[in-house]
Amino acid sequence: MPTLPFSLAGFEIQQIFWNETRFMITACATSPAEVCPSCQQVSHRVHSYYTRSPQDLPISGRLVQLILPVRRFRCQNRQCQRRTFAERLTAVPVSARQTTRLGTMLDAIAVVLSGQEGSRLTHQLAMPASADALLRRAKRAPATPLPTPKCLGVDDFALRRGRTYGTILLDLEPHRPVDLLEDRSAETLISWLQQHPGVEVISRDRSTEYLRGATEGAPQAQQVLDRWHVLKNLREAVERLCPRLYASLQALASLPNQTPLRQKRTASERARSEGPRRRRLARYEQVRASYQQGGSILDIAWATQDEPPNRAPICPGFALSRMGQSSPDYECQ
Repeated sequence: MPTLPFSLAGFEIQQIFWNETRFMITACATSPAEVCPSCQQVSHRVHSYYTRSPQDLPISGRLVQLILPVRRFRCQNRQCQRRTFAERLTAVPVSARQTTRLGTMLDAIAVVLSGQEGSRLTHQLAMPASADALLRRAKRAPATPLPTPKCLGVDDFALRRGRTYGTILLDLEPHRPVDLLEDRSAETLISWLQQHPGVEVISRDRSTEYLRGATEGAPQAQQVLDRWHVLKNLREAVERLCPRLYASLQALASLPNQTPLRQKRTASERARSEGPRRRRLARYEQVRASYQQGGSILDIAWATQDEPPNRAPICPGFALSRMGQSSPDYECQ
């Protein structure tokens, strides 16, 4: 008898066929009787057969397809409204196209990755599922209760833009959604906050409904405006201000000979410029004193320089001619 690396409770393996992409496993139920799901009466009378082909977990990267002949029994209780019933399979839920263990795996993928990304992963793992099927599984998955956040973000979202709006609640510390409310009224927010005590900070917009809801639902919480709405309010204020000032700005620009306003220097700027000014003033007084004492221009130039110039000496006659004096005793070579 063929064997499998996993159990298939309640069935006996009849045949295994495989190719490059999948395994086809035929198995038959081993129980001789079945219990009616309505009246719990045991029946041994088989009415008919039909075949179910559920998908199971893959083996070595190949898809596994089960072929299960399912029996339909006659109910032996004459008072039962159910005349016939199909036997219940332990590993395959009623009307399911996947086994229970494969469905558990697909539920986990659907919750973590959702639609398109999850569908691509399931095709790589040889248990293909469409994006829509994974989304349906994610919606059916039971919601795990989340702890009440300390920092709660409250904002509205559009179910149908311009007509129907709801409220989204966010935990601002891990940055993940907490709950969705059916509308954006204060009463709905008050009811949620009273059912979830412990909120310390509420970040909201300027809506009066959210203001009243946060004040009455969590009076101990501190209310703040989130950064996006602060920047949005600032932009709207600037947009309202600019049209009012546009005419005044145009009038100022059209005035002739307008001297631009000079910005007043700070104390540190004045202190930095005072040192060079005093050095220039001292050098100026030194030059005037040397000239009044009869010093020559060349000697004054050499005496008042910080470092002697690295160049050829200047002709005295040339220097005097630059000062407007004639010097017949000097002749430049």
